[in-house]
Amino acid sequence: MKLYACGFNAHNQLDFSGENAENPQDIETFKLVYDEKAIRIKVRCALFCSTVIDVGDELLLAGYPFMRRGLNTIQGLQGNKVRTIFGDHKGVQGALGNNGQFYEFRSTTYEGHKFYPKNLVDHENHCLYTEGIARKKDVPYQIAIAGNGKACVVLAVNQIFNESDKTRLEEIPSMRTFFSPYCERTRDSSDLPDLIEQLVANETTFAALAEIKGITRAQGQVFSWGDRRHALIDESYGKVDEDVEPYGSRVDALDGIKIKKIAAGGYITAALSTENDLYLWGGRVGEANCISDLQGSDEDDEPVKVANVDGQKDIKDVAVGSGHIVVLTKDGKVYAAGTGHNGQLGMGEGKRDFVRDWTEVKGLEGKTVTAVHCGPWNSFAIVAD
Repeated sequence: MKLYACGFNAHNQLDFSGENAENPQDIETFKLVYDEKAIRIKVRCALFCSTVIDVGDELLLAGYPFMRRGLNTIQGLQGNKVRTIFGDHKGVQGALGNNGQFYEFRSTTYEGHKFYPKNLVDHENHCLYTEGIARKKDVPYQIAIAGNGKACVVLAVNQIFNESDKTRLEEIPSMRTFFSPYCERTRDSSDLPDLIEQLVANETTFAALAEIKGITRAQGQVFSWGDRRHALIDESYGKVDEDVEPYGSRVDALDGIKIKKIAAGGYITAALSTENDLYLWGGRVGEANCISDLQGSDEDDEPVKVANVDGQKDIKDVAVGSGHIVVLTKDGKVYAAGTGHNGQLGMGEGKRDFVRDWTEVKGLEGKTVTAVHCGPWNSFAIVAD
C-alpha cells in the first residue's frame, strides 16, 4: 500500500520521510508521501498542523509538534486496536482504544522519535483519571471536536466498554473542560439510539450515524445538531423546538436510505449510502463560491442534495475538508470540488482556484485507489501496490 497526498504542508504534516524540510511547500498535485511496504495504510487523524497514519499497526506522526528529523512513532498503541484519534487546530489531543483505553497526548513523554501517551482509564477500579483525579465515569467511546472548539463525547454506558450495547452523548464546551475534574456539560442526552457507530464534526455542527436495536449498521440513521445560524439544522431535519437549539435531530431526508458512512468538514456534511449514492448538506450561507451540488434553486429547495459526480457515477468513498470534498468512484477515479487555495484539490501546479464542479484530480492516473481522506486543507489517497 502507498499513501499519496496534496495540499497544505506548512508544518511538514505531509512529510513521512523523516526529512522535515526547513521551508516546506504546499503540494498541488497528488504526490507519493509514504512508500514503505505495509499490509495496511490508513489515515487516522489529519488536522491543521499534524497527521497520524496507521501503517501495518504502527502509528506514525508528522507535523507540529512532532517536527524532529526522523520518523516519529506512537508507542503502546497498535493501529488495529485504536478506535479513533482526535485533536484540533493545535494538534493531536488523544486516542481511544478498542477496549476502553483513553490515551492523553498532553502529557506525552518521548525518547528520541518514540512517543508514549498516557492511558487515563483504570478498568480495575472503574475510574477515569483527569488532572490526576480519579472520577467514576462511563468510558469514552468516540470523540469529535468542532471547529468552534465544542466537543461531543460518546460514552459507553455502565463502564463496560467492550460489551456495552448502549451509548450516551455528552456535549461539552471544549476538550479542556472534559479533562477538568469540574467538567461542565452543555447538554447530556440519553434519547438517541442505542449505539453510535460514527461521530463527526465540522465547524459548527455534529452528526452521528446510529444503530438501532435489531437493525444492522448498514441501516443506521443519521442525526445532526449544532449551530442553527448556518442553516444546517432546521425543521426539515426533524422535530425542532423553536426556543432551543436542536439536539440529535434526525435527518428526515435520509429516512429509508441505508447509510454506511458520514463525513464532515468546514460547513458541509456528507452521507454515503450502501447503494453508493452521496448525499450532501450545508455550505456557508451567502458565500460567493459554492460547490454546484450544494447550490439550491427556485425549483429545488431541499436541504439535502444528491451529488452528481460525472454523470451520477457510483461513489465508493468520500472525505470532506474545510471547504472541499474528495470522492472516490466505483470505477477507481478520484474527483474533487471546492476550495483549492493550498493545492488541496490536487488540480496540478499553479491551479489553486475554487472549483465548483467535480473535476478529476492530477497525480493518481492509472493507480488503484482504495480510499480517500481529507484534513482541513489537504487531501489523501490510499493506493494499492
